Amino acid sequence: MKTHSLATAAAFTTVTLALSGCAVNGPVAVSSHVASPSATPTPTPTPAPQAALGSRANPFPVGTPGKYDPASVWTFTGQATNPDATAEVIAGNQFNQSPLAGQTYVKTKFTISLANTPEVANGADPGSSFRIAYVGNDGNTYQDQGCTPASPEVNYGSLGTMYGGATATGVVCVMVPATAIPGGTWSINSQVKQAVAFFAGAPAS
Repeated sequence: MKTHSLATAAAFTTVTLALSGCAVNGPVAVSSHVASPSATPTPTPTPAPQAALGSRANPFPVGTPGKYDPASVWTFTGQATNPDATAEVIAGNQFNQSPLAGQTYVKTKFTISLANTPEVANGADPGSSFRIAYVGNDGNTYQDQGCTPASPEVNYGSLGTMYGGATATGVVCVMVPATAIPGGTWSINSQVKQAVAFFAGAPAS
């Protein structure tokens, strides 16, 4: 019985030493790497849709031909706008009206072309086909005064009958409150249908 106890004690001591031997080999290495959370991709912002060319928000630029309706026989090309044309207009003709207090004349020219199609075989008159006006930065529309420019310039409403394939340049001048001129646009409205196109006016200040 005593011999058996000694054997058991020896075995226990051996196991203990074996376990202790494992411990003295040093601590178990533990990885310090921490997994990074998956990066969430930044969504690409969707650009806002651009307003249609020829709208008030995106008028036809100077020198760019445009129409108020794709099927229209008329094509218009606007020139640069003179935002302070009062002296020029008054000097152009003694019968031109002086602007009201706080207003000034805004002036430009449009090159107007008529398509050569059967529907205009008998000609068409700009004065009865469309109206040109100035839309101020205040949102109000100011109508053409029908001013008479100095020769050889002609008001667009006085160009007379044009026939297919013809091109002419007409003047338009409008009295507008001075504060409403910068950033405004020219509007051309059809006289025969509900259609309008906008062209660049005086640059915003």
